[in-house]
Amino acid sequence: MGVEASQRHRRFSTLAWSVLFLNVLVILGGTVVRATGSGAGCGESWPRCRGQIIPTGAGTETIIEFTHRLMSVAAGFGVLALVILAFVVYPRQHRVRFAAVGAGVFLLIEALLGASLVIFG
Repeated sequence: MGVEASQRHRRFSTLAWSVLFLNVLVILGGTVVRATGSGAGCGESWPRCRGQIIPTGAGTETIIEFTHRLMSVAAGFGVLALVILAFVVYPRQHRVRFAAVGAGVFLLIEALLGASLVIFG
């Protein structure tokens, strides 16, 4: 493995750990949303919050729920970057590619479940 390939693998590893950390924060944020009863803080207007992209004049429940939604979006972009970088850095049929795609599929399922909870109660 050359120096350049080693650097790309290290960058991928750093991104993967960062995305994992962010996803743990999303899980903990979901716990805060649940524990504080803030799940309805943004209402039923998913992906918007109280019918707005960025809620104004928000109460505590709305801030908690909106922050959790923002963290979830950031995690989604992180996983997307992870999948793209896996396909750039690793060769065909490499297990890292499969794992990255798996992470993307699981995050998509989680997002759809979360959206359906908001929309359908």
